Amino acid sequence: MNEQIARDVVLVRAVEGADSERTIFTNEDRTHASRAAAELARWRAGEQRQAPTAESFIGQRAELLAETLPRRAPAIARAARAFDWPAWVGVALPVVAFALGALLEHIADRQHVNVLAFPLLAIVIWNAVVYALLLLRMVMRASGTRGDLRGLRRWVTATRQPRVRNVAGAATASITAFVAHWSALVAPLMAARAARVLHLAAALFAIGALAGLYVRGLVFEYRVGWESTFLDASAVHAILSLFLSPAAQLIGVPFPSVDEIAALRFTNGAPGNANAALWIHLYAVTVGAVVIVPRLTLALVASWQERWRARRFTFDMNEPYFRRLAGSFTAGAARLRVIPYSYTVDEAAMSG
Repeated sequence: MNEQIARDVVLVRAVEGADSERTIFTNEDRTHASRAAAELARWRAGEQRQAPTAESFIGQRAELLAETLPRRAPAIARAARAFDWPAWVGVALPVVAFALGALLEHIADRQHVNVLAFPLLAIVIWNAVVYALLLLRMVMRASGTRGDLRGLRRWVTATRQPRVRNVAGAATASITAFVAHWSALVAPLMAARAARVLHLAAALFAIGALAGLYVRGLVFEYRVGWESTFLDASAVHAILSLFLSPAAQLIGVPFPSVDEIAALRFTNGAPGNANAALWIHLYAVTVGAVVIVPRLTLALVASWQERWRARRFTFDMNEPYFRRLAGSFTAGAARLRVIPYSYTVDEAAMSG
């Protein structure tokens, strides 16, 4: 089932379970929905030259009943719509991230680059920490210590819980049951959607930072240097080499030596005289390789997971609720097992 149909199934199941008085879905509503859903499921299966399934029947029945909720129980319908993913988030957050990245360069000195306090270095380190956490989670899953989504489920439930307020009777019980069951079922899909947006935003933040730096570098000259209370030229060379020497090899330039690094040190607070173009290029290549490409790749993976999860909602059709609904729809003979309880069956009855 896709996301919409699965949500309708959970919603209708919650209403039917709580509405013992049949005030929301009457007996006539339920009977009509079952008959119409059976006809539609068989007709659609015939169109596709496939055998009708209990899943298609139950999904169609839930759609028919859910269509009546905005009229019968508007509060329940609003609770269901509260789980709609706001599509604007997937556009607005990356755009804002790009804008913030472009403005990041203006936080520091606009014409002097401190290679030890460069904002791009912070971006690289932060993303390296994120990758380490993602790798740790993968290792934990591979070792059998599977992390769950209870935190996300609690957040989803808490953010939707205000929809239950000022609602009484069967509607309250229906919404409570729906929120509890659907938040647990949709949590993996929500996680994939959030991952897609966050990875894309992180990539665009880095792209914005590079774009702002290069655009300003077209009309202003950046001068490069460094200063430190505790580090000498050798230590600074070791740190910068760790982060930037692969980029130097990639673009085919020699990485500056210790003496060249020492010559860049700010003297008495005076800015250095070296042009910062080489260092900007090294940082740009590093950010592209460490941040932009991996984040865009992770965003594509999360997007694939999102599409896959949105079409792969499944239910256990052996649960009593589904078996009762699909009993008259499913073709084939039913098999029963009779187990006597607190009663002794005589020989004639047993043979019969």
